[in-house]
Amino acid sequence: MFIGNTQDPVTFTPQIKKVAERFGNVDVTFVGDRGMIKSKQIEELGSAGFHYITAITKPQIEKLLKEEIIQMELFQQELAEIKTTEGVRYVLRRNPMRAEEIKKSRQEKLEILKKEIDKQNQYGCYILKTDLSDISVTKEIIHNRYKDIALVETAFRSSKTVELELRPIHVRLATRTRGHAFVVMAAYRIINELSKRWKQFNLTVQEGIDELASFCAIELSLDGVAQFNNIPEPRESVKKLLDAANVRLPKCLPCSVAE
Repeated sequence: MFIGNTQDPVTFTPQIKKVAERFGNVDVTFVGDRGMIKSKQIEELGSAGFHYITAITKPQIEKLLKEEIIQMELFQQELAEIKTTEGVRYVLRRNPMRAEEIKKSRQEKLEILKKEIDKQNQYGCYILKTDLSDISVTKEIIHNRYKDIALVETAFRSSKTVELELRPIHVRLATRTRGHAFVVMAAYRIINELSKRWKQFNLTVQEGIDELASFCAIELSLDGVAQFNNIPEPRESVKKLLDAANVRLPKCLPCSVAE
C-alpha cells in the first residue's frame, strides 16, 4: 500500500528490495508493462541480480527502426526476435486488432490525408524487451509471460469495481487501510477459486453467490427459546454449487441466541 498519487515506477523499487531481502540470490524475473519497468528500474533489477520482461514505447520502437536494429519486415512474422550484443532481446509481434482499430479511425479523416494515413497504418505493433538468456527461455515464453499481465489487471478490476469494491475506503489509519486491502485480496482469492470451480455452470461468481444466498437454515425452538439451526437438504441448483466448491454442510448449527 502506498500514499495516494504515487507513480508506478516509484512503487517498483521497494518491491525489488523486498524480494532481494526475503528470497536472497534466486533466479527471479519481474514482468511489468512499459509504464512500470523503465530504464532506472531495469538498472535496479540488474544490480539486484534479477531479470525483467517489459514492453517498449512507440518512440523507442521508432529509434530502433531508425538505427536499423529492427526492420518493419520482421513484424510480418508470427513472433520475431532480435538479440543485441549487450544481451538484450527484443521480441516483435504485430497486434492485428490494434492495427485494425487505427486503420478504421484514420479512414474517417479527410481524403487528402490518405497518404499519411496509409503510412501510419503500418503501426500496430509492440516490442518486448528482456535480458533473459535465450538458452533457457524462448521468445514464446517471454511473450506469453508478458501477456499474463492481463490476469493481474483482471484481478485488480475485480477487486476495485466488481464483486469486492475495494473503493471507497472508509478508514484513515495506514494499518487499517492495509488491513482492509488484505481482506479484499483474500476475498478475491476465494472468488478466483470459485470462478474456476463454477466455470462448468456458465454463470458468474456473483450469480452463484446470489443463488446460495437463497438457501436458508430452519431455526428450532423449545419453550420459545431458540436452540439450534437445522440445515435442510439444499435444492439441486444449490447442491451443485456446493459440491463443485467442495463444501460439506453440517446437519445443524448452534443458535447464537440460545441460553
